[in-house]
Amino acid sequence: DAFNRFILQANLQEIPLGGCSFTWCHISAKKMSKLDRFLMSEGLLGVNPNFSALTLDRMYYYWFEIDGFEEMISKAWCECPIVERQSNKCKKRAFKEDLHDLEIVIDQGNAMDDILYKRMEIIKDIQEAEKVDNLEAAQKAKI
Repeated sequence: DAFNRFILQANLQEIPLGGCSFTWCHISAKKMSKLDRFLMSEGLLGVNPNFSALTLDRMYYYWFEIDGFEEMISKAWCECPIVERQSNKCKKRAFKEDLHDLEIVIDQGNAMDDILYKRMEIIKDIQEAEKVDNLEAAQKAKI
C-alpha cells in the first residue's frame, strides 16, 4: 500500500511488462504476485507512449549444482561486451597476455621501437583498467 502511494505521489506510470503476468507464486500456487515493476515518469512517457519492457529470465539456484554450469556462465559473461564491469576484467586479462607476449620478444633481444611503443601503450591500458577497478572498489566501500 505504501509503495502504491509512493507511485501515485511521484506521478509514475507502470509500463506493461511482456512475458508472464506474475513473477512470483506461492508453493501452493494459490497466491500470485507481480514483484517486478517497470516505472516511468509521466513526462518521459509523454515523449514516447509506446514504451514496453520484458520480464527477466528466471535463475534457479539448483543450476549451480550442474557440472560445468558456473564455467559456462563465466565464459559467456566474459565474452559479452555489453557488461562493462566484466568487460573490463576481460580486457585487462587480454592486455596482460599481450604484454607477456611482447616481453618474451623483448627478452629475446628483438625489441624494435614499435614493440617498445606497443608495450608502453599496453601498460597504460592496464593502468586505466586498474583505475576503473579502484574506482568501483571505492564506490562499493561507500555502500
